[in-house]
Amino acid sequence: MRTNLSSQISLNRVSTRYYKPENTIDRSVLTRFEKIPTNIYETVDEGVKCIADEVIRKIQERQHDGKFCTLALGTGASLRPLYAELVRRHKEE
Repeated sequence: MRTNLSSQISLNRVSTRYYKPENTIDRSVLTRFEKIPTNIYETVDEGVKCIADEVIRKIQERQHDGKFCTLALGTGASLRPLYAELVRRHKEE
């Protein structure tokens, strides 16, 4: 059995309404059985930017409250684009 087929998924054959709902009601219908909130992005770059925004927002929120922010970060090649984006944004500050 082949694994790691995510890079072979072609989103141009799937209507965006199935992975990018237009409103809260459509999203709740699509995700009502999910136990972990999941978002699907058309490109790695789009997903990385969204995740980096969320990480930065959380760090700034904790910093504003005068608290430390502890991150549990994974390892491996799949997270390298995210780390590169976080480093790039930090250097731009």
